[in-house]
Amino acid sequence: MPGVIVIPETFPIGEAIEELLTIIECSEQSEIENQVLHIPL
Repeated sequence: MPGVIVIPETFPIGEAIEELLTIIECSEQSEIENQVLHIPL
């Protein structure tokens, strides 16, 4: 099952993209599988 990343609607889009890139670059797929992550980290 894939993971879910929750981003508030009021969070600035540029910062959301940066946070997503950080998650992608610093984690393996198996580390976020079956997880619910909330941004900001």
